[in-house]
Amino acid sequence: MKKKICYCFTLICIIFLMFCNFSKAETLVLNVISDKDKIDVGDEITVTVDWKQKMQAADFVLNYNQDKFEFIGSDIEETFYKAETSKVKVVWVSIDDTDKTKISFKFKALRSGNAKFSATVDGGFATGTLAIPESYKMGDTMVVVNKTIGEKIGAIAIGVVVVAVVLGIILTRKKW
Repeated sequence: MKKKICYCFTLICIIFLMFCNFSKAETLVLNVISDKDKIDVGDEITVTVDWKQKMQAADFVLNYNQDKFEFIGSDIEETFYKAETSKVKVVWVSIDDTDKTKISFKFKALRSGNAKFSATVDGGFATGTLAIPESYKMGDTMVVVNKTIGEKIGAIAIGVVVVAVVLGIILTRKKW
């Protein structure tokens, strides 16, 4: 009797899986776009991961340089992301059949220099009909954080001191 129930249950599962639409979508490209290419220390920047296709589930990681940037927040609810060291892990699933084509994140610049933002797929993406992309192409972007006025004045002061020392050495060695 138990074997018959088990066989029936297995048969029902197989029939159910045959009618489910687990089709594959094309390659999904994750574009990483910043609203500014150059900013100053203390300024905020918005970085968007844009995949252009309507999806109802997204599981990816946005990597960033934590020495240069501080993560502030996102345009999705906090329950769908977790900020960790140098990355923001996103696990978003539509609760009300909402489609998304992108998710945006806010950062604050902490230090000057070049910083890279990159997206990597963790679990994957899916449409409302459970169509899953066959492959993914990851994206990244580079942002330049300009030096603060204090850093610029410090660099100029060091330059002036170096020039003064070099001129002093040259003038003291020269015979009058």
